Amino acid sequence: MKGKEIVVYSDGVSFNNSRNAGSGVAFFEKNGAKETYLCGAYQSLMKASNNYAEYYALILAQALCLISGVKNPSFKTDSQILANQVHANNSSGKNHILFALKEIIIKLFARLGGPIQL
Repeated sequence: MKGKEIVVYSDGVSFNNSRNAGSGVAFFEKNGAKETYLCGAYQSLMKASNNYAEYYALILAQALCLISGVKNPSFKTDSQILANQVHANNSSGKNHILFALKEIIIKLFARLGGPIQL
């Protein structure tokens, strides 16, 4: 995947916001307006909130990018809170767990150099 324009979609899900949670990522190669599926990964989290699953999905995506040598990927998420917190525009109040995850994500983004979009 080196040298290609890569778009990484991440998503987390939690049934009843407390159990049967999971996180998934999908990698696509972008060629103009067309995106071609390359690979994906899923991690079962058992008991977790939806926000935790969303963060976990993004961390999983970033770890896979680092392992596979992807440079400057574009990350996409459907989680407004995740995107806002990564961009330091959080209006939902303080949450120490999310703050710690945010710090990890910011450091990974700094190493990868890629933007995150909704």
